[in-house]
Amino acid sequence: MIAIIIIILVISLILIIVMSLFINVKLNMTCSQETIAGTIIIHIAGIKIYDRDIEIALKEVLEDVNIDLSESIRSFVNQSQEKIAPRIKFYQKKQRFQKVIRKRLKKVTIHTFNWETTIGTAEATSTGILSGLCWTVKECIGGLLTQFVLMKNSPEFKVTPLFQQRLVESDCTCIFSMRLGQAIYTMMQIGKWNRKVTSQQD
Repeated sequence: MIAIIIIILVISLILIIVMSLFINVKLNMTCSQETIAGTIIIHIAGIKIYDRDIEIALKEVLEDVNIDLSESIRSFVNQSQEKIAPRIKFYQKKQRFQKVIRKRLKKVTIHTFNWETTIGTAEATSTGILSGLCWTVKECIGGLLTQFVLMKNSPEFKVTPLFQQRLVESDCTCIFSMRLGQAIYTMMQIGKWNRKVTSQQD
C-alpha cells in the first residue's frame, strides 16, 4: 500500500515538473512572388523536439500586378468570410470563451517579433499606398500583441518601398514561450469550443 502511494506521488511530481517546463517556439515565414517558405522550431527545456521547413510554390505572377493584386485580395476576403465569419460570430457570443483565451494569452511571452517587408509596383503612387497600408497593418498587429500578450521587447517593423521595381517580399520572425501545461490546456479549450462550432454548423 505504501509502495503504491509512493509511486503515485512520484508520478504526480514528475507530471508537475513536466507541465511546469517552458515550451519555446520559433516561427519564421518568408514570402515572395514565387514561394512561401516557413520554419517551425520547438524546444522544451532547451531540447529541440521539432524542426520542420515548409515551402509552397506560388503560381506565376501575372503581368498586370494591379489586377492580380486586386483579384487576390477579393478572393481572400470572400474565402475568409465564408470560413471564418461563422466561427468569429460564435466566439463573440461566448463571453466565457473570450475570458479563457485572454487569460491564456497573458501566459504567453513573446521574446522577438521582427517583420520586414519590401514592396514595389514600379509605379510611385500605388507603391506609396501599399507601403502605407503595410505600416498600418503592422502597427495594428503590434498594438494587439502588446495588449494581449507579454512582450519582452518591442516589435520591430520595417517597410521598404521600391518605386522603380515590381517586387513583393516579406520576412517575419516570432519567438514566443509558455509553460507546457498552459499550452496543453489552451489547445484543449480551443478544441472543445471548435467542436461546438462545427456541430452547430452541421
